[in-house]
Amino acid sequence: MGLAQLLAANNSKPDLHFTGMDWWTPPLDFSKDGRLVNYDQTNPAEEDISNWLIQNPQRLNLGSIGFWFGGAQVNESDLEEKSQVLDLWSGSITSTFSYNGSRVTVETRAAPDSDTVGFSIESDLIYTGALGLFFDFPYADVNKFDAPFVGLWNATSNHSTSLETSETWAVFKHTLDDNNYFLTAAWEGPGQVAGPENGTHRYIFSATGSSQLNLTATFSPDRVSSNMSLGALSQKSALWWESYWTSGAFIDLTSVGSANATELQRRIILSQYLLAVNSASSFPPQESGLVNNGWYGKFHLEMVFWHLMHFGRWNHFDLLRRSVPRVYDQFLQSSYDRAVHQGYKGARWGKMTDPSGSSAPGGINSLLIWQQPHVMYFAEIEYRSYPENTTLESWDEILTASADFMASYAWYNETTGVYDLGPPMYPVSENTSPNVTINPTFELAYWRFGLDIAIQWKERQGQAVPDDWVTVRDNLAPLPIVNGTYPVYEGIPDMWTGTTTTEDVSNLPEKVVAYMSCARAVTE
Repeated sequence: MGLAQLLAANNSKPDLHFTGMDWWTPPLDFSKDGRLVNYDQTNPAEEDISNWLIQNPQRLNLGSIGFWFGGAQVNESDLEEKSQVLDLWSGSITSTFSYNGSRVTVETRAAPDSDTVGFSIESDLIYTGALGLFFDFPYADVNKFDAPFVGLWNATSNHSTSLETSETWAVFKHTLDDNNYFLTAAWEGPGQVAGPENGTHRYIFSATGSSQLNLTATFSPDRVSSNMSLGALSQKSALWWESYWTSGAFIDLTSVGSANATELQRRIILSQYLLAVNSASSFPPQESGLVNNGWYGKFHLEMVFWHLMHFGRWNHFDLLRRSVPRVYDQFLQSSYDRAVHQGYKGARWGKMTDPSGSSAPGGINSLLIWQQPHVMYFAEIEYRSYPENTTLESWDEILTASADFMASYAWYNETTGVYDLGPPMYPVSENTSPNVTINPTFELAYWRFGLDIAIQWKERQGQAVPDDWVTVRDNLAPLPIVNGTYPVYEGIPDMWTGTTTTEDVSNLPEKVVAYMSCARAVTE
């Protein structure tokens, strides 16, 4: 198994000044001639600093736990009669296979309230010492993408591990750079840990003399006093999953006499499991959840819509609230600072970010805007389920800061008499020239939606609505239309014939759904 966390900021890099890049930007109300705005973009003169800011902090693979076959090199092709069953109801995975004529059965569960995994393994190979477990600890890497094994396993001199053990437990301490964390393993019956193997950070656990192995392993930032038993873990896991499946919303297609409906039902249920496992953490998941490590393990604030909004729609607000709105509260100050630095009001949310709230340098990273109204959508979904003062209060500053930025970002075009969006900017498709991209269809619809929700938010609380919110909402540029269709942005050439636009748009049908949702909400 692999586990991941975000490393603390790497303090080995000296304090250096990152200047970014300046772009000519349309005027705010106080300027008629435009202005230079400094954006966090990779500067060719500061390549090392730019790359370091993009790569740090990176997500760390805490460790790997797997089968040890008595020192033999075993590949999957060496195993026979392989089977694996995922029990969605209880959250357990049962795997079986045969090796050298002996049957192996392993059941795996994870705790719902700690970074603990439990194994129950049965095989005669355990009794003879031909089968055990390994614990291995890698060093962090700075690869943009990694799958399935994340980390450097051969940079052994860059980090250290220590082991403390007794008859029924072992505590590993892993130290790399300025970071420490612990793995505590506890087992029932005979067992011992040896290692590390020469030149590695790999330790071997064996339970010779027994054909049954029950073990739990807990990863933690601080040393834990004790591990829960496998029985307690299994009970907690089963109860949590039962509660998950028996609460929230559900779509029932069982009465539809179609093979497509049956397959859709299967996918809906399986996706509910995968999203709970991969997305319900204290921070938004990275683009790929736990499937692989992409973009250095950082999460992108424009993508939280897909990763987290569904929890609200499925009425699993307990899982949504693990990260939202807390993350927005935590990032509010850095977003205020970003807007002020660029000469805007309110708070401008970043894109490719990390728990510190900083946004990695980059052209798309600094010029994308469609993440800004997400907070309005999150807030409104919660309010419709919980129309209470506490909901209004918990989101009020976030929505106010977001709407202030959105109103100041739009600029009044004296020629057309409307408020325009951009340039420079990247629209949701990320495939147009930022210097000519103006009034993109999706962003215009989403901007109206967001400002409208912010206005309603103030009205619900009996508060005064800022005049500029209403002015911009009511006077935003109309959605561009070409031959009865919506182009990516106003004035784009060859919208439906140029492959640079049609290929990308056709691959993003979910954005059409989001746009229609926003447009419908505004018209209603």
